[in-house]
Amino acid sequence: MGWIVRAMRIAILALAASGPARAQTEPANYYYRGLAYGSQSVVNPLTAVLNSAYYTFQIDNRGDDPFAVTYGIGFDNVLDNLIHPVRAISDYGWGRFLTSEVFPNFDRKSAQWVPNYIGHVFGEGLVYRHDLEWYRYHGVPHPQAMALLSFWAGALLNEAVENGDYRGANVDPIADCYIFNPIAIVLFSSDRASRFLGRNLGLAYWPNQPAYDPVSHTLQNTGYRTVFRVHPGRSRYGIFATYGTQGLVGLSYKLSWRDRLTVAGGIAATELFETQDSTEARQVTATTGPAAAIFLDRNNSLLASLSVTPDKLDRATLNVYPGVLGPRAFRPGFSLEWNAQDGLRFAVFFRMLPFGFAGHTERLEAKP
Repeated sequence: MGWIVRAMRIAILALAASGPARAQTEPANYYYRGLAYGSQSVVNPLTAVLNSAYYTFQIDNRGDDPFAVTYGIGFDNVLDNLIHPVRAISDYGWGRFLTSEVFPNFDRKSAQWVPNYIGHVFGEGLVYRHDLEWYRYHGVPHPQAMALLSFWAGALLNEAVENGDYRGANVDPIADCYIFNPIAIVLFSSDRASRFLGRNLGLAYWPNQPAYDPVSHTLQNTGYRTVFRVHPGRSRYGIFATYGTQGLVGLSYKLSWRDRLTVAGGIAATELFETQDSTEARQVTATTGPAAAIFLDRNNSLLASLSVTPDKLDRATLNVYPGVLGPRAFRPGFSLEWNAQDGLRFAVFFRMLPFGFAGHTERLEAKP
């Protein structure tokens, strides 16, 4: 699969070469700048691992109790498939694997390639680059090795959580770990490609604020958004798109040279269903519902967001990040969420911790 890596990197570098040359003194940090406010103030490698590993906790039927996950079975099955990829792909079907996981197609039922390209190449690649720049900024020795360690910790834990208690052929981690994650690492290891994606396509990493509720034993508000945004010329209006468990498009407006307000709409993944055919190999499909959101950011650091998803358990979620509200010396982040199962959820976040602490008003009946 080396040709895939080379082709993608050549394409990005060719586009990047059309822009102005980078000054020799310009720092190689394009996504993390150590800002003391907004989403950048809560970003660190541990938070990134949590958001990547428990990404699917945003899906209604995937659970949200990290202690209920069958990690042993999950890791065992993922590693078995990674050690024996030829056997797993043969069980799944080589043609089916290539046309659903690797090469783009327009069949919604076999569109696993969409999260592979957008979620892994750009999304997970951005996570890796963000970790790399965080380690560099804070002067941690061997930043690239540490970023790789953080990246693979989150990626493999995510595969185990997604696998759950399933045993059998599972080609998803094969495509992720042997094709798309390596492409992501190679691509975002390039300063030139990272600069082009960040500055010309407005690529940004907007993490959620994960919080643990010790009463309901739930890990809430996990995940992150991969953001693309382009303002043509000097226009105050820009085109916005974000990918995650919500796929949204919309308009962004420059309130000032550093503040932007964005309104977007689209779809959100509501539930995931595992299907098995005569090969007994697992395939995962998603149901979707409408979604809309408003974002306020400063210098690409998300200050606050309001997301509405009427077909999900999480009907509406408000996130306000640290450094926005409160006395100057004490400005924690917080979230409020209306959940059809927990009632009103609330959480508080502090910059020095990898996750916040949450509570809820009442435990209602589970959604049938």
